[in-house]
Amino acid sequence: MEKKKTSNIAALISIEPGLVRMRISKLKNDALVDVDRLEKQTKLGHEIFNNKKISFETLREISGILRNYSSVLKEYNIKNCRVIACALLREAENCAYIVDQIKIQNDMNVRILEERQEKSLVYFEILCALQSSKYKNLDKTLISYIGAGNIGFSIYDREKILFSQNIDMGSSKLYELLEPVREQTADFSLVVEEYLERMIGRIKFPLDNSEIENLIVSGSEVSLIANLCGAKEVDGIYDISPSAVNGLYDQIKNISVQAISDRYDVSAKNAQLLFTALAIYSRILKMTSAKRILSPKVGLWDAVMKQILSSKIEKKFEEHIGVSAIFCAKVLSYHFYFSQEHIEATHHYATLIFDSLKKLHGLDKRKKLFLDLAVMLHEVGYYVNSKDPRASTFDIIKNVDLYGLTEADVLLVANIVRYNELTTPTLEDAEYRRLTDSERLLVSKLVAIFRLSNALDKSKKQKLKNIKIKVLDESLAITAESDDNVYLEKWAVEKCGEFFEEVFGLKVRLDVKSGMI
Repeated sequence: MEKKKTSNIAALISIEPGLVRMRISKLKNDALVDVDRLEKQTKLGHEIFNNKKISFETLREISGILRNYSSVLKEYNIKNCRVIACALLREAENCAYIVDQIKIQNDMNVRILEERQEKSLVYFEILCALQSSKYKNLDKTLISYIGAGNIGFSIYDREKILFSQNIDMGSSKLYELLEPVREQTADFSLVVEEYLERMIGRIKFPLDNSEIENLIVSGSEVSLIANLCGAKEVDGIYDISPSAVNGLYDQIKNISVQAISDRYDVSAKNAQLLFTALAIYSRILKMTSAKRILSPKVGLWDAVMKQILSSKIEKKFEEHIGVSAIFCAKVLSYHFYFSQEHIEATHHYATLIFDSLKKLHGLDKRKKLFLDLAVMLHEVGYYVNSKDPRASTFDIIKNVDLYGLTEADVLLVANIVRYNELTTPTLEDAEYRRLTDSERLLVSKLVAIFRLSNALDKSKKQKLKNIKIKVLDESLAITAESDDNVYLEKWAVEKCGEFFEEVFGLKVRLDVKSGMI
């Protein structure tokens, strides 16, 4: 082993359901080159699935593995190391205690990824792999990531993610959940298939199943399935026949785990996962008209490692999140039948106000994304409740998957849209009060901008034309042209001006001239 410090070398430790892995890598021409890899098995996933807790015996085992990995890091003189854990760890009731003990005993900060973070990282890595292959112009494609405890679905159409949803069921979790039934029936595969139908069959894509021409899958069992199906590999991407996948599933679905293990020379654990993964793949195939299954040889820790080593790749990932989240929000908004013209106008005004206040709000592109998403979805509540639409909008947004955003991010977006020209954030509001001080400050800034931009099209008739916004010494000057009656907009702007001044210290002045002069 080469044991010297390298300028662009880093380590990633990943705590997964059945393994604790460490990878030491460097970048060469934006491709990962592995220096070393280590892995040790644990019972973590089994304990979470069955007991909802991680035993201290398993904690001590993981802590010992991490101490050994720390010794290896010292040999390589590596300072740049990140520790991540799969989303499944959050399901352990004593998760906080485990993370705290790892910090105390191993001096390591564990970052637990959320399901939606895992998926967006993997999808980005998949799309990057496609762009450098012969498959770069795919459209109408379903991408599915099958994890240990969750399954993600996204619709991809020529560089854009249009839809994203996650379900709380993966290959390991599925087997652990239904394993007690196995001894009670000779048709265990039917039980699994019926359960998957209930979990997956209710998902509605923005495209008809017949329109989905391609299927891309990712997950820990893909390589084994590809090899057993005799799949071709081109440019680091498996090209798997759907009929081969269904045929393989038919061969194993009615035999025992031991028989699967013996037939394919895999461990009993991998035999279990092979069965459930094939059951999932077979069900997902029914959601498409795909003639092939593609699977780039990339994974979660490829994506994380590249971003540790390259700020350029990290920036591209953030851009991908921004573009895809916006498209997903647009597709979602179409289901609620409100004025797209009003949304576009409000978004234009919000962008003008946000940009004019750059020296005052101190917010970055990520926070602007929260504002954009709030504007695009602020009317969805009217579809279910015209009496209290803001509360309904809040409830809808906080319960949807916004691509690449964490639960905390989504909650911030939902809080922004709770207020109109007659309401403002106060500590009397329970939802606002639950936020941290920094989150309340952020929400207040974005609410002030959102309310004002929404007020400028209060009639939803886009009466104001040629709007210009400028920050003067003590005011935000808004000039516009209109030949219409704009007294409703002026009233709404005046109502929103007081809170805007409270947040930014600027009086709002709206000057509307006739375009006919």
